[in-house]
Amino acid sequence: MNALIRALAWSIALALVVLPVVAVLNGWLAADRWPIQRLQVSAEFVRVSQEQVSSAVSKSARAGFFALDTDAVHDAVMTLPWVADVEVRKRWPDVLEIVIVEHRPFARWGTDRLLSEHG
Repeated sequence: MNALIRALAWSIALALVVLPVVAVLNGWLAADRWPIQRLQVSAEFVRVSQEQVSSAVSKSARAGFFALDTDAVHDAVMTLPWVADVEVRKRWPDVLEIVIVEHRPFARWGTDRLLSEHG
């Protein structure tokens, strides 16, 4: 009985090692198989628009769910003006969630410019 349990345990362990390798080699985790279908953005949208976020993310979002680099998406959104902080998450099976916190204007600079709390 012990030999049967040991053989079953080794078979399960071997399957857990081999299956991910087979999945990668067969393209089961490829970008075109698991595309990002929805972009869910949570923000106040006072100084930053939905279009700005979509265009900043569009290049990275072409990668599939498993290939998407959330750090690259974070960096792309952080380059937008008036973005103070960004949180990026992938949610199975096809959603990219982005939470944006905008800078708040603190003072006017001249007649047409604003200064945030952090300068």
